[in-house]
Amino acid sequence: MILGSFLRQFNFSVFTSVIFCSLLFGMTHLMNLTYQSLTLTVGQILSATALGIIFCCIYLRTRSLLWPIGLHFVVDVSAGASSLAKGTYNIPVSPYYSIIPLLLSVCLMLFLLRKSKQSQIKASFRQN
Repeated sequence: MILGSFLRQFNFSVFTSVIFCSLLFGMTHLMNLTYQSLTLTVGQILSATALGIIFCCIYLRTRSLLWPIGLHFVVDVSAGASSLAKGTYNIPVSPYYSIIPLLLSVCLMLFLLRKSKQSQIKASFRQN
C-alpha cells in the first residue's frame, strides 16, 4: 500500500519509492531496542532495509505480493531455525556485516528497476 501510494498519489520516482519503503521497513526494527543493544538493532535495521529493497523490486517486477511474502517467510524461518540451533532468541547482526547485503541489494535494485523498466512500472500503477 505504501509503495503504491508513493508511486500513485505522491508521484515519486520508482527509486525514491523503493528507498523510502525499504527504509520504513528497516525502521520498524527500532522496536527491538526494547530488548537488545543499539549495535545489534542497527545491524537488523540495515539488513531489513536491504531485504526491503529486494522485496520492493520483486513486487514491482511481478506485481504479486506472493513472492515477497514467500521470501520474507523463508528469511524468517531461516533466522528462527538458526537462533534455535544456537540457543539464543536473537541473531547477532553486526552493522558492518549488514553493509555488504545492503550494497548488493542496491545493485540488484539498479538492475531490476533500470530505466527501460521504470516507465512500465509507473504505467502499471497509473492504471489502478
